[in-house]
Amino acid sequence: NDLLSRLGGMIAVLQQFTANAAHELRTPLTALKLQLSALENANSSEERNQAIANLKSGIERSISLVQQLLTLARTA
Repeated sequence: NDLLSRLGGMIAVLQQFTANAAHELRTPLTALKLQLSALENANSSEERNQAIANLKSGIERSISLVQQLLTLARTA
């Protein structure tokens, strides 16, 4: 019974982690989508270059977030 109880607890923790990870990834992915839209709608090379820089920065932040989530998952 103790083993089943611990297993149930671990499953609950995994489900909570998955829900939290999905929530944490939703915002940066939405931001990347908006940055891509800005790039598509750029009217000048200056706007395009700024949109590309913003998109690159957003991708780097997203990669960092995913790495943090994977590190957290490994330690849990």
